[in-house]
Amino acid sequence: MDGLSSLLVHAHDVLVIGAGAAGLRAALEARTAGLDVAIVCKTLLGKAHTVTARGPLDARADWKAHFRDVMRAGRYLADWRMVKTLATEAEDRVAELERWGAVLDPTGERNGLEVLRTLQQHASHTGIHVYMEHTITRLLGDRNGVTGAFGIRRDNGGFVAFEAKAVVLATGGAGRAFEISSSSWECTGDGQALAYRLGAALVDPELVQFHPLGVVWPPSTRGRCVAGDVAALRNANGERFVADAPDYVVARAIKGEVDAGRGSPHGGVYLGEMEVGPTAHAVLGGIRVDPETQESRVRGLFAAGECMGGLHGSHRFGENELVASLVFGRRAGLHAGEHAKKKTKKKTAEREELAALAREALAPFDRDEGENPFEVREDLGAVMQAYCGVVRDEAGLHACIEDIARLREALANVKVTGTRAYNAGWQEAFDLESLLLVAEATTRGALARRESRGGHARAEAPEEDPELAKVSWIARLGEGGRMELEAVPLPALPEDIQAVLLEEELE
Repeated sequence: MDGLSSLLVHAHDVLVIGAGAAGLRAALEARTAGLDVAIVCKTLLGKAHTVTARGPLDARADWKAHFRDVMRAGRYLADWRMVKTLATEAEDRVAELERWGAVLDPTGERNGLEVLRTLQQHASHTGIHVYMEHTITRLLGDRNGVTGAFGIRRDNGGFVAFEAKAVVLATGGAGRAFEISSSSWECTGDGQALAYRLGAALVDPELVQFHPLGVVWPPSTRGRCVAGDVAALRNANGERFVADAPDYVVARAIKGEVDAGRGSPHGGVYLGEMEVGPTAHAVLGGIRVDPETQESRVRGLFAAGECMGGLHGSHRFGENELVASLVFGRRAGLHAGEHAKKKTKKKTAEREELAALAREALAPFDRDEGENPFEVREDLGAVMQAYCGVVRDEAGLHACIEDIARLREALANVKVTGTRAYNAGWQEAFDLESLLLVAEATTRGALARRESRGGHARAEAPEEDPELAKVSWIARLGEGGRMELEAVPLPALPEDIQAVLLEEELE
């Protein structure tokens, strides 16, 4: 038996993995070009992490002002070409969304839900195929080109293969690697891990945004970001300790109070009756893509949304989360469609390859005993929270790498029981595989970036290093399965773009 007795095979021109704002926008663009398009998602349509996004959509007419704000917020680690694309296309994407029926809230409180509702409604009559409650475990193909994806239906545990001419990854972030996180349960780094294993690179994986006002107590709302006056924060002595400042400055100040023994009982500080502290809010690094086409270095594999890197630098400008998904989702769908049109036929998946993937996926059921995947996941969260949080140091990062290696060994020996249908332990094991990979990339990148810049802070190097402002760190699969890290130069700023950055200072 090869485990494929219930295998379903679907074939489409373009496969979009992820049904948040970026995924839906990509699917719409490819479908508009007349292609056969499918979306596959881990949860139900309309339940993506996008619904939690808040804040206005930055779509100002003055693209130069928008460009300057993003570059400065990210402390010049962003790829200026992507930032210019965002700044020049944001207004059109938001106007388009409003033509499709969006009623955006100027306060931003419900904009994530409204963006997702509008895109979903607009897509509902276009003929896009939707596969809900599917976990994709591997991409098919090799580093020379993607040919589809392999995964599992969560409802019955059956295997499924997708054949596609082009694939768009829009799976969101990896915030669930941390114990305290505002990310929803789907944000387990799936897209980053899928791309990496096929041969794509991850850019600046060390860059993570920590929101300073995440609830640490009461537990019912743990990780949720709240609005509040940071000047009203108090330590355990009832003292105010920070004034209004960028989020990362406030987050570091809170950690300083906790480390000095002036924190609240559950590791935060007080905002009224609540205990709050830094919470992992967004990953800023991700899949490295071409700044024009969104294609990774694997032919036919594109990425958009939070699983994509290169746009934000070391701190995400607050009002870009949703609008960036629209801008780069459209671009990914456009170029994935163009790529698919050039290919004459989809490659049929080899049954032997699929059988091997099925056996690998079923291995946790075959062990007589083994590790509990939920305990491994809890351990990973504690390790990342302790060693790779808002302020990092060399000894802690080395300890983190050792612990991740230990947890990887535990993952190789996890045991699950029960049936395959809606088996939470089995699904946890798949999530863990992605989370451990992204956690390792984050930690190795943090070790290499020995400076403090924007949201990235190293205790031994509290200042920016001008030399490190010139490079991105690239993680990729090396010989023997080891993760390799390489510094690559950021693209040089042409004279006209340098002039844009200086414009305001000269006025």
